[in-house]
Amino acid sequence: AAARLNYPGAHALLALHASSPPRGTRGPRVHVGVEAAISGVSRFLELPPPWQYSKAEGLAPAQLTRFSHLLTGANDDATRDLPGFELAHVESGFTRVAMRPPFLLTEPKINVLRRRKEGAVGRAAAAATEGDYFL
Repeated sequence: AAARLNYPGAHALLALHASSPPRGTRGPRVHVGVEAAISGVSRFLELPPPWQYSKAEGLAPAQLTRFSHLLTGANDDATRDLPGFELAHVESGFTRVAMRPPFLLTEPKINVLRRRKEGAVGRAAAAATEGDYFL
């Protein structure tokens, strides 16, 4: 049971897959941040098209608007209040062992952000450069 808590990135991606079925021909475009990538997100968890994934590093906040979903570190100040996105899910992960129950302590590790429905932030720019950051 303790090992499961070491992979919050993987569990966050699985939660995203369960909550966001693709609609239409253009599927979800997911950016996987560094914290999610090093905590369990791998190619083995990716779904086939129309899902698209990117693990590009060093993107500016404006460049993130081309994605429909972001998996970021829970303490990532750059994406915490990113315009056009809302918090959809928080995945907790292992922090430490305690001497009393509960013995396995957790804290928020990965945030799943989704584009707000009413926001078309950067949609034209995203369409123009959509392939730039996808692996």
